[in-house]
Formats: sequence, structure tokens, C-alpha cells
Amino acid sequence: MTFSYNTSLPNPPDEPADDVFGMQTNTASIGGIIAVDHVGFNKAGGGQHVQVTFNANNVPVITPPATTYPVTAFTDSPANHGGIPTYPQLFFYTGTTTQSSNQYVLTGTGSVLLMGGIILKWGTYTILANQAAVGVSFAGGGFPNNAFGLNITPTSITAATDYQVRYTLSGTSGFQGIRGTGVPTTASYFYIAIGN
Repeated sequence: MTFSYNTSLPNPPDEPADDVFGMQTNTASIGGIIAVDHVGFNKAGGGQHVQVTFNANNVPVITPPATTYPVTAFTDSPANHGGIPTYPQLFFYTGTTTQSSNQYVLTGTGSVLLMGGIILKWGTYTILANQAAVGVSFAGGGFPNNAFGLNITPTSITAATDYQVRYTLSGTSGFQGIRGTGVPTTASYFYIAIGN
């Protein structure tokens, strides 16, 4: 959608008749812009919002870097939902660009940003036979600030030692999934992590 607007009109040296066509274009463009997502001129409820339409996935750019960040909104497109036909959704967050749409990975190993800046990450991993540990990376480039902790649930196990699960966080980017040593079986696990 494009609206023409002549910023140099009216031009004081000109006679009004000389600028009338350009000024009419400006007036029509103002009316057109107002009517986008609003009730237009000369109608009951004029100027009130009808809806809010975003042009694209509007991840905010904060320049210069601020010390505190406002609550900002951006839209998430259907393509980010594994191709499931959905309408774009409005998301709010308080944080940096790193905490924006980078944290929306809606797949089996995924990530989501919640109100207030809390981030959840989830996924699965497998520890092979006779392997004691495996490195796991969080989706979306890890947590921007802090990884508070995670919960691990066995999903496919054959030995009692497969239940002996613990982890060591690798900063904010992932963790080491650890089980009893010398286990001759392969085991799979599901995890969910929380951070910001």
C-alpha cells in the first residue's frame, strides 16, 4: 500500500490555483491513511481503531542501545509455525532484539518467549550405549541472559541406570546430559528449560 504526498505543498510563492491538484492528492492520501485500520472521515466512530495490521515481522531496532527497554510488539508469521495455516499473531516482550523473534522456534526442539521476558526451551536428546554424557544445545542460540535450570524426563529406557539422570549447564547455550556410566543401552530423554 502506497500513499503519495507532496511535502513541498502548499508552496508560499505559488498561487493556490497552481498547487490545488497536489494539495488534493495530499488530502486524499491523508484520508486513505486514516482509513487504514481506522474508521474513516465522515462516518460514525471516525478515527477509532478497527484493527491493527503490521507490514511484516517487526522486530524492533533500538538505536542507540538503551539501558531499559520498553514493551514492544511484533508479529509472528504463519511460516514460523511449521507451515500450519494460522493468522499472524501479536507478541509482546520486554527486552533486547536478542529476546525477540529469535526465541520463537516452534519445532520439536524449540523455544518460546513468555510475558515478562521468561523463555522456555525444550527438546529431546539421546545417550548412546556405553556413553555416559552428551552435549545438548538449546534452540534459538541459547538464553540471552540466564539459564535458571531444567527438568529431564526419560522417554525411552531399558536399564535402571537410565533413570540416574542429571545435568551440568554449559553457560546459557546448553547442557551436558549425564547418566550412570558404562550403561550398555541407548536411552532417550525429553527436557524443558527455563531462563531469560
